[in-house]
Amino acid sequence: MKVTDIFLSINARDFEAQTAWWATLIGRDPDRNPMPSCQEWDLAPSVRFQVLDSPANGPTTISLRIDSLVAEIGRLRKADLEVPDPQKVEGFKTLHWSAFTDPEGNKVNLLEVSDRDGSIQPVEVWFEPSLPNFCDAAKVCYHDGDKNVQQPIVF
Repeated sequence: MKVTDIFLSINARDFEAQTAWWATLIGRDPDRNPMPSCQEWDLAPSVRFQVLDSPANGPTTISLRIDSLVAEIGRLRKADLEVPDPQKVEGFKTLHWSAFTDPEGNKVNLLEVSDRDGSIQPVEVWFEPSLPNFCDAAKVCYHDGDKNVQQPIVF
């Protein structure tokens, strides 16, 4: 299987309110409205985030790697979003995160990985959807010196 695009979607009970909240979090209005029940942002090449008008479905977890956790938390707080202080992730030398929820209970994780001199290192977050509770299967991959490290994230 060759994957060409990744779609991260959350289900909204209040479509307009969720769209506004996520626009504030992302820092801009949606890039497109492909259908009346969907607002969509391009987060990175081939990665799209969607708010769906789908009140019957349950909550989702979204994890986003960002360059500056402190700067983003400051920006979000100025926009009146409640975001906790960054926390060091136990067992990692360089991973920090801030975990919170959107107004409908979807989990949002902001991640920053820095090396010993403070520069940002690549990190990937993925879920194993084949498992019954995919949130328990989240892992972070990053480089620590010359070795690749994979660690589960417990939500």
